[in-house]
Amino acid sequence: MDVAQIVGLKGGVHTGAVLTGVSDHVHGERIAQASEVEVYFEMQNGRKGLTHMRLDGEPWAQPIPAKGAPEGPLKVHVKLSGSSRVLINTHNLPGINAKALQLSKREEQNSTPEQDQNRDDTPTTH
Repeated sequence: MDVAQIVGLKGGVHTGAVLTGVSDHVHGERIAQASEVEVYFEMQNGRKGLTHMRLDGEPWAQPIPAKGAPEGPLKVHVKLSGSSRVLINTHNLPGINAKALQLSKREEQNSTPEQDQNRDDTPTTH
């Protein structure tokens, strides 16, 4: 069964360190691993806030309501709805970290023609 990995990052520097793979000792905070998850956010200091989110590689700034706000906490519902092919050049190129190359080579070795034919490449919207 396929699952989505939900991770939290502490800020811009932490995000940059995780995404670039500068160290094997820097990771995101694992929140959940599931095919569907709901996460609720609210600011604890009594004021509205802002956080940065990223889904499928696309980042955005997300307003977060204050605790006790009439609209209630921000609810983020993530549901895995299939998978798509990801293309990556497996040659040693600047900017591609070693972990990404290892994963792409492992996926290529484990992929079979039957899996490729059964893969759902149709984008979905909700």
